[in-house]
Formats: sequence, structure tokens, C-alpha cells
Amino acid sequence: MKVAYFLRSLDLTFSQEKAYEVYHICLEDSEEIRIAQTELHLTNVIPIKLKKNGINFSELKGDAVFKNSNIGEQLKKYRINCLFLRNSTKYLQEWSKKNSITILSPSHLLAEKFEDKIYFDSFLKKIGAPSARSAVIESKKNLLPFTQTVIQVPRSTGGEGTFFADSENSFQKIIGKLELPLLAREYKKGLAIGVSFFVDQKNVHLSALNRQCFLKNPNGGPLGLFIGIQWMPSEIFPKDLYDKIARELIKTAEKIRREGLLGMFNLDFVLSENGQIFILECNPRITAATPQIIAVDELHGKTDFMCLLLNHFCQKDYPVAKPGLLPESSFKGSQMSMELPAHKITKLIPGGFFALKGGKIVKIKLADRFDFLKLENGLFFHNETNKGENYKKTITVGTVFANFPMYDIRTGFLNENGKIIYDFFH
Repeated sequence: MKVAYFLRSLDLTFSQEKAYEVYHICLEDSEEIRIAQTELHLTNVIPIKLKKNGINFSELKGDAVFKNSNIGEQLKKYRINCLFLRNSTKYLQEWSKKNSITILSPSHLLAEKFEDKIYFDSFLKKIGAPSARSAVIESKKNLLPFTQTVIQVPRSTGGEGTFFADSENSFQKIIGKLELPLLAREYKKGLAIGVSFFVDQKNVHLSALNRQCFLKNPNGGPLGLFIGIQWMPSEIFPKDLYDKIARELIKTAEKIRREGLLGMFNLDFVLSENGQIFILECNPRITAATPQIIAVDELHGKTDFMCLLLNHFCQKDYPVAKPGLLPESSFKGSQMSMELPAHKITKLIPGGFFALKGGKIVKIKLADRFDFLKLENGLFFHNETNKGENYKKTITVGTVFANFPMYDIRTGFLNENGKIIYDFFH
């Protein structure tokens, strides 16, 4: 079984490749392919090229990659069976059937439905899941529904399309600029947490929990700008609370399964100071947490999520561990997304392996990419940009993985090490 993915997503970069072969898709003659060959020492690299000049590969998402490159020819040349994509679309589903390639991603129709924040909020209410009070804003005449209100555009990801209002004036300014309808939820103070699932017709498998992390919002307010995740060791939770969280999550995932959404997806929730759970939204796709889930055994409870996907979507029978509650994990690693405003790239930080030593970041070389997982002070930086590229809007251009905390687990903001890393790579 040959499984291909885009290296820039990093999802399978540190996969152990036990029952399947992994192929890494990169743009030819780019910084990314240099990282693949020189830093990661990857062998199964599929180079693709763009059909037109003047296009930035980093800015191409979803369908646009397939329409603007020779990826179809290359996948056929390497005899790829499966594509591991963050999410699918109608176009990609039709393309995959035509090319006899299986996409390891939930149905695009169900994914679009569950990613709609208004639909998912009503779904939570219908199944009796623990969630915050909410209202749908359908008129510019609506008044502030809660003293502290989170307003969300129904179809948005990350921190985009999420706003905070604590006065009638701020509320009216926000909704006045946005297209209706909007979801308004009562703001709940607590830990913002994410968890990944694999769900098939029989079982629910859970990852460990991760803390959603943020940059402080320059405009003030409690909602920061999403920047990455911090893995939460299970020992920081009292066992009864940990088990309670697991039961609520599994119960919700079981109800989602009955609606037909199968495969890998993510739920975000808030855990209040008194141990209350408020489920917020569903991300029916692979997320920023996926690469570390697949790489680190503790995070998936020794249940190979890739084998689960192949069993489900390709009718394989690879052996996997039995499902349990939340995995017991001591991993304290983290992830950081590098987002840059519109500008021309004139200085390029080469991607690869680094170490944090004495408050300084130093470049290191590794003979085997899996040695990175053993380094307590190790960093891996993946750079999607190329010198001379000109970006016309804000875009995520790189990712940092660390084997140690870059954030304060309580606040979700950068800790001292995180500030050093952010300033260096940003």
C-alpha cells in the first residue's frame, strides 16, 4: 500500500511506515524539497511542478493544487494507492474516483455540514451534549445576547472569523461588518482544549489532550490569535476528571458516528476551573495536532491511526490496539505555526533540525529523522517559503515542532522558550 501526502502538512513525516509505504509530495527546486532530501533524508519523494510561473505554492490550497500542477501525472507514475489529505472536496472526490486513488478523509458533504458552527451548535443541543448558551444572529438589529459574547462566522477555521464582544457598541461594530447569519455563544473562561478521534462503524479511538495556544490579541479581549498547540500530560488531571472528560467525548463521538461522519476528526472544548466541560466545535479533518499524534506512541495509546484509516477506507485488516479511554501520556511537546503578513521574502531561514541550548537556537544535523523524537531540547522547522516570493495577504508559511513546552499550559500564551523561538523564526 503506497500512501502519499503533502510534506508541507507534515502529517506523515515521522510515521513509522510499518504496514504501508509513505511518499512525500514536494514542489521541485524549492526550499521544501531541500529539507526533504538534505535534512530529513527522505527517499520516497514525489516532486511536482506548477503549470504557470508567478504562482506561490504556499498559497495553493485544496483543489487549486491539483488544477495548477502535474500532481496527477506524478501520482500515477509512482503508482500511489492512497492520498492522506487534511480535507476533501467534491472536486477531489470525483478526481480520486477517476484516478483510482483513495482519499483518506471523511465525506466532504458531511465534513462541510459538521464544520458549520451553527449546524454543529444545534446538533450539540439536540443530543444533550454539554455546550455553552448560544444564539443565531440573523438580523443587524439583534442586541448583544450575553454579557461576554463570542461571535463566529459559520464556516471559518483557526482563529479566523472569531470575535469577542462585551458591550452593545462592540457587538454592533462586529456584526455590522460581517455577513449573516452568525453564531453567538456565551464566553466561557477556562482551558481551551482539543482532542482527535478516529471513528469507524464499531469503535471510537481518542488521542491525548492538547491545549489550544494563542498570541495575545493586540486589540485586547480574552480571545487571542491561534498559533499552535501544547500537549497536556495526563498526570495534570485528577483521574476522576480525566475519566469524566473521556466519557463525555466518547458519548459525543458516538452520536456523530450515527450521523455518518467516519474517519479522523477533532473536537474543541473548554474545561472550566470547576471541571465543567463545554464542547465548542467540530473540525472534521486532519488538524495541526495530527503529525505529533502519528509520531508519538503515547499520544495515540499505541493505536496506529494510519492503520485505522487504511482499514476503514481501503478495507485492510492491519492489527491495531483495542480502543480505550484517553491515552495516558507524559509528552510535553508542542507545535507553532508561523504566520506572516503580506510581503516579499528577502531573507530565508533554512528549514531543518535545531536545538534550544542556553536560551539560544542552534542548527543541528541528524543522520536519521527519527532521532529528533529522542531529543529533549529538539526543534524541527519546516519552511514553505522560497526567496523572492511575494505574498499579497497574510499566510502561514512555516511550522515548528518542539519536544518541550513552548507555551504556558495555564494561560495558553508563549512561555520564555516560546518567545525565543517565535522571535527567531518569525
